[in-house]
Amino acid sequence: PPKIIAKETSTDMVVREGSNVTLVCKATGYPEPYVMWRREDGTNINYNGES
Repeated sequence: PPKIIAKETSTDMVVREGSNVTLVCKATGYPEPYVMWRREDGTNINYNGES
């Protein structure tokens, strides 16, 4: 199973709409973990202007 490296991973954030934010998740494991971010309200997160 994947192991998340907590000290190198983002925690909860609140930012103004239209602002930039960088989310980081460091994880190890085999097979290599796939990381997916989600909002608590279930709406899409835009990535480089795309959702």
